[in-house]
Amino acid sequence: MNSTNDPHTQEQKITAVISRRKLLGVIGATGAALTVGSLFTGGGVSLANGDSDSKEWLNVRRKGVKGNGTNDDRAKLNSLIGEQNGKLTTFYFPPGVYRIGSLLDFPEHIRLILDPGATLAPDSTVTVKIMGRVEAKVQQIFSGAGEVLVQGTLNAQVYPQWWGAKGDGITDDTAAIQKAADAASSLKGKVFFSQGTYLFSTNIRLKDNTSLEGESAVLKAAPGVNDIGIMAQNCSNIRISHLTIEMNNPGAPGQSGNPTQHVGIKIISNGKTSSGFTISHVTVKHTKGYGIWLQGLPDGNPVAHLAQSTYTVDDVLIEHVTVESSHMGIVVAEGRRVEVSNCKVSKCLDSGILLYHCSDYSMVNNNCSSNAGHGITADLSRYGTTSGNICHDNINEQSGLAWGIVMSRNCQNFVVNENVCRGNMTGGISIDVTLDDMSPVKTYGIVSNNVCTDAIRFHGIYATYAHDLEITGNHCSNNKMTGIQVGPVHNVNVSANTCKGNETGINTAGNSTNLLISSNVSNENKVYGIVFYETSYSSLQNNTIQWNGANGIHVGFIANSSIAGNVCTGNGELNAQNANIWVLGGSQRNSVQGNTVRRDRNGAAVSKYGIVIDQQCTSNLVMNNDAYEGGTTEGIWNNETTTHLVNNRKNDGTFA
Repeated sequence: MNSTNDPHTQEQKITAVISRRKLLGVIGATGAALTVGSLFTGGGVSLANGDSDSKEWLNVRRKGVKGNGTNDDRAKLNSLIGEQNGKLTTFYFPPGVYRIGSLLDFPEHIRLILDPGATLAPDSTVTVKIMGRVEAKVQQIFSGAGEVLVQGTLNAQVYPQWWGAKGDGITDDTAAIQKAADAASSLKGKVFFSQGTYLFSTNIRLKDNTSLEGESAVLKAAPGVNDIGIMAQNCSNIRISHLTIEMNNPGAPGQSGNPTQHVGIKIISNGKTSSGFTISHVTVKHTKGYGIWLQGLPDGNPVAHLAQSTYTVDDVLIEHVTVESSHMGIVVAEGRRVEVSNCKVSKCLDSGILLYHCSDYSMVNNNCSSNAGHGITADLSRYGTTSGNICHDNINEQSGLAWGIVMSRNCQNFVVNENVCRGNMTGGISIDVTLDDMSPVKTYGIVSNNVCTDAIRFHGIYATYAHDLEITGNHCSNNKMTGIQVGPVHNVNVSANTCKGNETGINTAGNSTNLLISSNVSNENKVYGIVFYETSYSSLQNNTIQWNGANGIHVGFIANSSIAGNVCTGNGELNAQNANIWVLGGSQRNSVQGNTVRRDRNGAAVSKYGIVIDQQCTSNLVMNNDAYEGGTTEGIWNNETTTHLVNNRKNDGTFA
């Protein structure tokens, strides 16, 4: 009696021609299709069961192919291919092992359907090429020691299970994944990872035009592997989506090993410029090095701010990515047209997101938190937007350096707007674009409508060595030192900001020129409202400065500048020797005009002086100020004989 597992017995149960309904029952709703369009097109054919359908499928076993794993089926399959004379035909393979002992090509007009349990098994050193379409469930359909190359229908989908992947978290699936990736490259298609954990023991190398996509799938590094997870070198059009890349360093990031060799996803262009990279809805965790790293090739110019990339990674989209517990989260270096958006980077040993020497970039709606370095950094990068990000609680206890957002060396033509930076160690936003020789940079930047609060050590917003910069509409509160600190800077506008609860609201220093500070609200800061210091040819105008602990406006060593139209009320509760506006010695040839000063806070007299002009403040004009009840002692107190006083309203309401 024949066993029910005997191929000949099974063969008798399958007719030579199978209807579409039966085919779909065989391959299942989750079956794979290496196809564009449908197999079921063309003229109708009368089938054995009476149904009418569009094609007939040849059962290769009914045509003499053995499929027993012992006989060499190559000759019979090749003969069947020749018999079709180029006619579009579908070969159906029932369960069995189809041994192929020498080279075999399935041309484009031959379509393959493999039943569950059917595998093509080329011998060692034998290559089988499939140029047409393949239909199969998510199962192994290629076995044997040889190689199966799927090179047919473009934009097709393949599965690592076809080459024997298990996805059980135990079996080493590296070889199967690699073969699937190679096939996807040839097809300009994608590898689809169904739910499971796919163990790899060395990096998966991608070629041009490859897409990896998953559904609740994890690619996991085997224990002890100190290697890159997914690697692409000098290739273009790569897409990785809906996957988790889990490396094998669940402890503190950076422990043992080379961080540049323990990376979740690494894409490098060091032999040509490459383009077209999308990494979307991906989670990377537990790397010693970087979570995601894209790298072009610099030209080696030792003068960093003049360097031009030899090769670049272009057209990069990294979106909806989560990186946790890595050395650094997301790094793109030597890139053009780079977007990083809606990503979450946390618990990294260094920066969350770093763009180095990139142009035409955007970093939008990311969340970078609890990293031991800056949340977001742009370094040597131009023409970019950093917007809508949340960067909080980035703290480095050892170095003390951890800003929310940093625009670093030679960053130019940027917009930093509508970000929230909260509770970072060094501060909220740093615009520190100085070059290696400490010369200032023409920045052409805008820092607007950001919320920067609760800096542990320093400032809400800090700008230095910058030219042509707008800092406007920001809210900076409860920072350890200054809400907005600028200087040395040139041609910078600080306007319409709100600074509250800091040590000092707004502070300038460092020989700044052409500085405009206007229409800001700086209230209830612990010491000063605005410090206007070491500036020339600058203007402090139309600001509201109320209820700060010491002087409202604290002025020193300024020249050829204007303090005009400000409203200063009730400053100095912290210090008995205080003023609403105090101009210190060393300030020369300035104009103090049209300011309004009042001593009271909530009905209680606080300020001792309205306006103070100190000794050695030479050749200043004090004109048209309203100092009525400006201080408990004096409305205007002048200690310098060269001061020119014109039409000011004094403490008692008289004019002088």
